[in-house]
Amino acid sequence: SDKERIAAHWDLALKRTQETRRRNWRDFPFILSWLHKRVCGEAIKGQGRAGLNKVFKQRLNGRVLKRGVSIGGGAGYAEIELIREGYIEEMIVYDLSPGRIVQGQAYAKQFGVADKIKFFCEDGMAKPLNEKFDLIFWHAALHHMYDTPAAVEWSWNALNPGGYFWA
Repeated sequence: SDKERIAAHWDLALKRTQETRRRNWRDFPFILSWLHKRVCGEAIKGQGRAGLNKVFKQRLNGRVLKRGVSIGGGAGYAEIELIREGYIEEMIVYDLSPGRIVQGQAYAKQFGVADKIKFFCEDGMAKPLNEKFDLIFWHAALHHMYDTPAAVEWSWNALNPGGYFWA
């Protein structure tokens, strides 16, 4: 099935990264600096989500979001950071890779936020939409969807009025 192929792909990518510590674009400061400038208007030096943090700090202006959902969130590194920075109280993360889910659960426990983030190894968009969220978070995932317009429509329908859509 498509879900099994997707899970196998991302589990293999995780295994290769762990075994070889391949370099990727996040390992190059000049690329991160360029990306931060595109995201928040400033060529920030440093960690990979500095631009994201600056945008959330500016947009929220001290407000804390209650609940968010991430589709294709992998190990939830960015989602955990949003919780740790105080931008959101809790997150739900969906991903099809069992390996990424296990990695995310361990990471959340390591940083003391396991009670604020829940991981599910399933297609979050396939579930009945019984609630709305303050944040719909597609961190580096929306472009992987087979039907991007349907994913954006799902996001719109899942978003609380005044909520945030990040892709």
